[in-house]
Amino acid sequence: MTLLGRPLRAEQQLIADVGLERIDGPGSPWAYNIVDTIVGRRFGKTVLELGIPLWRAHLGDLTLPTGKVVPFRGAHTAQNLTAARRRFLADHVEPLRAFLTPEEWEPRVHEVLAASQTSLSIDLADHPPGVLPDGRHEHAQRTIVVPPTYDGVRGEGYLHLGFDEVLTMTLAEGDLLTSASRPTMAEFFGHAQTWRVSNVGLFSDERTWLRQIRDRGRASITEGTGRGRAYFEYTIPDDVDPLDEQTWWTYYPPLAGGWVGVEQLRDDLAEMSPEAFAAEYLGRWPAARAAAEWLALTKADWTAARTLDEQPAGTLTTLGVDIDPYGRSSSIVSAATVPDADGATLRDVALVEVLDHRPRSGWVVDALVDHGRPSALVDQVDWVVVDDYGAGHDLIAELEKVPAIARKLLTTKSVELVSACYGFDAGLRERTIRWRASDYHEALTAAAAAAQRTSGKAWQWERRVAVSQTPILGATLAVWALGRAPIHQEAAIY
Repeated sequence: MTLLGRPLRAEQQLIADVGLERIDGPGSPWAYNIVDTIVGRRFGKTVLELGIPLWRAHLGDLTLPTGKVVPFRGAHTAQNLTAARRRFLADHVEPLRAFLTPEEWEPRVHEVLAASQTSLSIDLADHPPGVLPDGRHEHAQRTIVVPPTYDGVRGEGYLHLGFDEVLTMTLAEGDLLTSASRPTMAEFFGHAQTWRVSNVGLFSDERTWLRQIRDRGRASITEGTGRGRAYFEYTIPDDVDPLDEQTWWTYYPPLAGGWVGVEQLRDDLAEMSPEAFAAEYLGRWPAARAAAEWLALTKADWTAARTLDEQPAGTLTTLGVDIDPYGRSSSIVSAATVPDADGATLRDVALVEVLDHRPRSGWVVDALVDHGRPSALVDQVDWVVVDDYGAGHDLIAELEKVPAIARKLLTTKSVELVSACYGFDAGLRERTIRWRASDYHEALTAAAAAAQRTSGKAWQWERRVAVSQTPILGATLAVWALGRAPIHQEAAIY
């Protein structure tokens, strides 16, 4: 990793040396087509993972057993495209730029740094560099940033595919990404590798891809079931106290190596829960647990609110859009006003329907914006509401670029969100909220069953539960917007 200006520590060098072992000497296939590494925060896992494609690029073209000559093509992804691009620039492009002189960089290196496409190409050929119309060198070894989606990792010709921050991905996402990438990488006769790196988190339970990776990695060692897999895990045993500072020196290599100071760990422990500190830094795996059910909402109220009725045309309609801060899912939920069951006119009923619910968040803007204009979905509603916090803040910034959507945007801050949560809870109890059993109603019910309130009198829906809360948060926002729309003030729900 000298090219990145960061010589490897002993534990990083061990992972690189083993992960890059070959079956039969230089030029032969890799001994492992999958290399999995689970470590604590600040271990340098991203630098390690991004250093592998850079090193492989400098090996030059690969000649396959068929005689076909292929240049190196690598791909890097993480919890979302924005995060993957940020780390690629910080830990791959800029360190290499600092290491090379301008005379070395200009003739051989070409970077594409647009938000929609990020890549680095290196031309190692001993000839005047030829440049293709898109700016790439015609003999370049290339690494690109891809989104963590089926189409993103399915690209043809990847000799290296790196996954960073695997802890954010669900088991279903892992299966999807594996099914997309493995067949195309198998075309290279053992010369393609997948590297997956991550730390442990509070939600790294049996529902996550990381837990599956751990279980298969451990089995590969204890049962010999891991042909073609190299597995590294730096975590503490179950019987070790994570709050004992001696544990830190024994089980957390960045501390012993001088990369992180003990005072820094003490400060972080003071600001984090013991459980979060133990998971993030020392790899303490959360115990297997079932989702707690019906602690905040009651199952009877929820069941009573179910309906098959469709939302009527011509009434006030809103969209609540919510993105999970842990990257598990996003949801778009509509709410519309309808007469209540008794035909009363003084108070409307809010009819809620989940219109879209998918893993992660990269799809949300496309669902709301079609080629720079509002999508058909947005055209049909009066208001769009997003909570102005975390990922929602970034989404608002994107939607404000579309004037026709910006005019419809409502946002909530902490006080408004608290009000919205109280109102949604009350609406279910008072039978002024219905939810439609449509395509995504199971995800909505799962979120409602797992819903918990944050501590304190001014509670909100708790995000840190095992089931992503985006369907229930989206519904809460959409109903709140019905009561805040200017043309609807006299019939406000709350």
